Amino acid sequence: MSAIKDGGLFPITLDKERHLLFSLHVIDEVEDKIGDISDLQKTMESKGRMKFITWLLTMLINEGALYKQFQATGQIDGAEILDERIVSMLIHSTNIQNIMTDIFNAFTLANRGTTEPPELDDDEDDEEDNEIEGNTIAGEDE
Repeated sequence: MSAIKDGGLFPITLDKERHLLFSLHVIDEVEDKIGDISDLQKTMESKGRMKFITWLLTMLINEGALYKQFQATGQIDGAEILDERIVSMLIHSTNIQNIMTDIFNAFTLANRGTTEPPELDDDEDDEEDNEIEGNTIAGEDE
């Protein structure tokens, strides 16, 4: 298992820079709410999603704040904790898509240790494979 950069904290800018943390505690809470963590994307795109996104964003922000406070002091007392009402004021139509992307990136960071796509073994071979597949597909459509 590799070390996760910055303890798994994913930066997000809302009213100021904050950090999302998809800890095991948050994953457990999400599973209690939706059943299976693999349903996260479906839940975030379904009817009634704004209430869920607000709840989840609040959980992630608060978990990040608690972790940062713990790293700094060895205790969680004194962390800036937000409630859903405050978080709901930070979400609006111009940033909701970015917020959803940041939530998925925070989840990816927690699971893989990075938000970067997996590296390919040999770039030249992959480019040749893509050209061959493209030609095959193009030939099939004729």
